[in-house]
Amino acid sequence: ARNCKTIKIRKREVACLRICFYLCACAFVLFLRKDYLCRVIFHAFLYRRIIDMNIEEYRDYCLSVKGSEECFPFGDDTLVYKVFGKVYTYAGLNPKDGRFIANMKCDTAWSAELMERYSGITFGYHSDKKYWITVELESDVPDELVKRLISHSVDEVVKKMPKSKQRLYYEM
Repeated sequence: ARNCKTIKIRKREVACLRICFYLCACAFVLFLRKDYLCRVIFHAFLYRRIIDMNIEEYRDYCLSVKGSEECFPFGDDTLVYKVFGKVYTYAGLNPKDGRFIANMKCDTAWSAELMERYSGITFGYHSDKKYWITVELESDVPDELVKRLISHSVDEVVKKMPKSKQRLYYEM
């Protein structure tokens, strides 16, 4: 029987090591070959996020939004966030195909641009595909963009409210 010492490496450390390995390999190949594909791979890994937003961070950010309330009108497995009784985003607590998704309102022109740029952003799942988008939380969509999309969704909801409610919201 061997005496083995097991080393526990957390998920973040494994992701960091993996990305460092890919960066070094791509940099070496880029140095030797200098072809276009290697440059693309190098930049893709250079700008790739190590840790993506998870469902808990999504929830925390939604609760930090001014005037936000959390409810479960569609059952215990769907988080819904509202401002003045109007839904601005919702997410399932059960992953879809192994990933958590969140739906949020988005301007139609901007949503088209985002869907071209990010594979983690698609038309709204179970919602009006003209005004809603679906964002995979653990995908190629950066955390800052997810937060910006949540804030944009709130703005889209508030701007459809009567002027009196808009004033109340902005005075909060």
